[in-house]
Amino acid sequence: KAHEADIAGYYEMNKMSYFQPERAQVRQILIRAMSDDPKAKRDEAKQKIENLKKELDSGKDFAELAKQFSDDTESRDKGGDLGLIERVSLPTKLADAAFALKEGGVTAPVETPLGWHLAKVEKKVPPETKTLDQVRGEIATQLWTREQAKALARADAEKALAAVKSGKSTLKSLYPPEEKKKEDDNPFAMLGNSGKTEATETGEFNAGVTSIPQLGAQPELLKAIFDAGAPGTLDKVYEAGDGLAVVVLDARTKPTEEAWAAQKETLTTQAPESSAPDRFTA
Repeated sequence: KAHEADIAGYYEMNKMSYFQPERAQVRQILIRAMSDDPKAKRDEAKQKIENLKKELDSGKDFAELAKQFSDDTESRDKGGDLGLIERVSLPTKLADAAFALKEGGVTAPVETPLGWHLAKVEKKVPPETKTLDQVRGEIATQLWTREQAKALARADAEKALAAVKSGKSTLKSLYPPEEKKKEDDNPFAMLGNSGKTEATETGEFNAGVTSIPQLGAQPELLKAIFDAGAPGTLDKVYEAGDGLAVVVLDARTKPTEEAWAAQKETLTTQAPESSAPDRFTA
């Protein structure tokens, strides 16, 4: 079960997702006349909706008239009931008219690209943000599911690390990339729940960078790479964004001071004058 502090923290970070806009329980009568229909048909639809409005004003029941005359086949048999809906569920002009009403109110005839409408508001619910108590169970389930996925990914990553370190497998054989760009049995692999797990190569980078190609800013991993001193498999699984990484270092290049002197004017990342940065390919 997710800890209360974790649940509360998740709620605060995602509070906007628990906001519920204004809603209304709406009935409608639609007399269909599309905007590209002949004028005579649109005029006939307008006359029909105006006659229905007069019947409503004289006391006729909205639901009964909807059952008899509405062209909206989805709501007609329910007396025109559209349920408890948000503004975005209706055409803009109809939404503006309906949501301006008090409970029990009926709009004047409204024309939209679908035809002519009458709407009745049975109930209105003001906007609200669900409280922590209302969503506590939902959040606990989400956090538990996320932790289970992380645990499975961690177990998968640890298994892959053991297989690679033992020499029984390579990352590329365990997680073949969709497109092979070059023959190389020592890339790195990202393991997580955000997509397909596959071995990917970083290409060469040097000690002056702050972001590892393909992985982004990962200070702990970057330090481990350059502390390693030689090619090989790093000893543990590293967190990398929303996923996990098993890392194999392909090569380490120590440039000579002569090569460093020739290249340093073209480097965009500045390094100390006294030494050239090591370069790794992972």
